[in-house]
Amino acid sequence: MTEALRVTVVDDDLGDLKLIKRLYARVPDPVEVQTFQKPELALSDQHDTCDLILLDYMIPGHTGLSLLDKFSRRYPDTAIVLITGKGDEEIAREAIRQGAVDYVPKKSLSEASLERITRTGVETARMRVRLREKQAELETFAHMLVHDLRSPISALIGLHGLVKESIADNDFQTALTDLNHIGTSAEQMSLLIDSLSVHLSIEREPKYSQAPLGQVLDIAERALALPIRTSQAQLQRSGTDCMLYGDIPQLAQVLQNLIGNGIKYTIEGVPRISIDAHVGEDGAVTLSVSDHGIGIPNESRWKVFEPFKRLRIENARISGTGLGLATCRKVVARHGGQIWCTPDRASGTEICFTIPGRVAASAPARAGAHAAAAESPGSAVM
Repeated sequence: MTEALRVTVVDDDLGDLKLIKRLYARVPDPVEVQTFQKPELALSDQHDTCDLILLDYMIPGHTGLSLLDKFSRRYPDTAIVLITGKGDEEIAREAIRQGAVDYVPKKSLSEASLERITRTGVETARMRVRLREKQAELETFAHMLVHDLRSPISALIGLHGLVKESIADNDFQTALTDLNHIGTSAEQMSLLIDSLSVHLSIEREPKYSQAPLGQVLDIAERALALPIRTSQAQLQRSGTDCMLYGDIPQLAQVLQNLIGNGIKYTIEGVPRISIDAHVGEDGAVTLSVSDHGIGIPNESRWKVFEPFKRLRIENARISGTGLGLATCRKVVARHGGQIWCTPDRASGTEICFTIPGRVAASAPARAGAHAAAAESPGSAVM
């Protein structure tokens, strides 16, 4: 079943409000309609966000474009369509320029036109959200390329000069030490580039199929065979006979990143990692990956899901790029789920995430849904 779209209609004319509600009642796809005669009520904090706003251009006491600006600021991710008793091409152009997705004369409203306006308007708004997120991400990547790659490149240049001097002085032991440092810097750049490649590859929409969680975990553990063997990590599973519906390679990448974090951030002793799952009444699967590592402060739990955000750990040199959890968040959001960190743990870290059931995962995600983690995200990072 397709999830109902939420439409808010703001018009001082009660007759027009009733007409629009009647027209929406005949639209094939489910639509929840809420109406307001006073724009102040629709702009209040008590009004929840929605997918589409039909906003009357001629409301007494307001100018249409200034009212559009208020609604655009209050609901930046929502499609807004201006409706008016008479068309004006100049106003229409200005409305689109200021953020409206459409401008429609009331005489053109019909069951078919409302269905078209709603569908194309919501799609346009969601595309704008994705473009804004992509722009912000590209700006972050640009900063990373300037900052994070500059350091190892500078080190390579400096060490190259030192090696030449050491060889000229026949100091081969120092030259060998500096060559080892060159290798470390090169590995750091390679790790960063590999992580960036994985993060960018998640851009494609999920290709849905179904597989048991145990099978998905097998894929993740095979990718981590070397660090698991080297660290002698102990992995415990429960509830893994449940079925996951989603892009199996992408979901395996999430588990790989989380298990890898558990291994990496266990500084003392053998890493012990638990993977648990249970299925809710709606068919959604909630998974948790917990470890006994260093954990993180509560105040950092939000930040670590952002690209290139890593914890500062005293007296510990742990390699990483800050893209592991950002990639997890992107995958989970693209599946319509949420990811978070369990707060106030006495020790270690527990990351939880949800993957909707088959029906929910097939429904279109709401605008901006992929931007938000759940109530308390954050954990150790890669």
